[in-house]
Amino acid sequence: MKEAKKRTLFLFAVLWLFDAYGQSDTILVYDVQSMTLDTILPVSIDTSIVFDNTSSSIGSLGSQAFLSLTAPTTNLFSGSNFSDIVRAELFYTVTDYPLRTAIKLFGWINDTLYQGCSAIMIGENLVLTAAHCIRFNQNWVFDSIMVAPAYDNGSYQSVIPTSLVDKYYIFESWYDGWSDDIAILQLRQPIGQQIGWIGLAFSSDTSYFSGKVFHKLSYPGVTSPWDSTKVYNGDTLYYNYGYIDNISANALGVNSPEALGIPGQSGSSLFYTDNSEYYSFGVFSLSANYRHPQITRNIFYQLKNIIDNYAVSVRGTHPSIDFFKIYPNPSSGRFTLEIQVEEPQEVVLRILSILGQEILIEKRKPKFGLYRVEVDISTHSKGLYLLQITTKQGVLAKRIVIE
Repeated sequence: MKEAKKRTLFLFAVLWLFDAYGQSDTILVYDVQSMTLDTILPVSIDTSIVFDNTSSSIGSLGSQAFLSLTAPTTNLFSGSNFSDIVRAELFYTVTDYPLRTAIKLFGWINDTLYQGCSAIMIGENLVLTAAHCIRFNQNWVFDSIMVAPAYDNGSYQSVIPTSLVDKYYIFESWYDGWSDDIAILQLRQPIGQQIGWIGLAFSSDTSYFSGKVFHKLSYPGVTSPWDSTKVYNGDTLYYNYGYIDNISANALGVNSPEALGIPGQSGSSLFYTDNSEYYSFGVFSLSANYRHPQITRNIFYQLKNIIDNYAVSVRGTHPSIDFFKIYPNPSSGRFTLEIQVEEPQEVVLRILSILGQEILIEKRKPKFGLYRVEVDISTHSKGLYLLQITTKQGVLAKRIVIE
């Protein structure tokens, strides 16, 4: 497997210069492994409801960063109270909640790994992004996709799992055209149980957005088209926040000639928090005036239907394993797996290729305490693999690399 290329595909350089908003629409479900499509019909909507939200969760890892509830006064987009992007690590610890819900997308095309868009966790096994990040010009962008939470400074976080994507949910209006540039990705592993997630929300009352501080986590991927002194390569998490003042029934943004999106930020959320609840109100896909098409009432209830009724994840709390460690990693394919078990039970070890092919499965019955397993997959091709540990409480996963 080749390393992720230090460039972003052309489609991520496209930050849309037009608005296109749909009404209630059928959702198409694409299964990555079987390459088949299914449909979810629109749900009925109570148009008298002016605000609604889904839940957020800090996850089992705990450790919360308290975001500023006061608008910034420095490093602002001109004429606004919204800041320009700065490396997130200068403000907060990126492995703290909610920063660790920020997602960097990676995708494979013919065994080559490319950088993709930004995204954010919105459920135990669900990620919110822009539809053009996965389907562009009526073609699927990648053969398969991996999500990397809190990816920063070119590194995965050792305490935070990654996951492959099993399904895409997009509006039919985007599949056939250019409307409703919003998508949900369903993950193979319910990593949100550990890292947490933010909720979705809508408000049809535009006064709701006045005087509230909104936040943004994203992965700009190229040198700014607007300022060549600002160089980004997609491998670092950036943060900015402040008041939004470009508010319409369908979009949220910032009135400033400097508030221009950088390719790679597509798919990131504009979210509000009082450090108790966390809601995404829009997904970034429009460059000018930092405009985020809103999660409108119609869109919200179609997405909520997916969360509540379709994207069923492995329920339960953190598996009854204190930790597991893989070493060496990367390796030649021979490595040691150590598991600290809280209670005797059957444990299933499974290793998957990047395309989801199962290359090893073993059932073990470790007793309480430290359990060590020697694993040999050296006969398989070099590249990235996913190791899963399944217990009766749930699933843990870590990536492994054969060099």
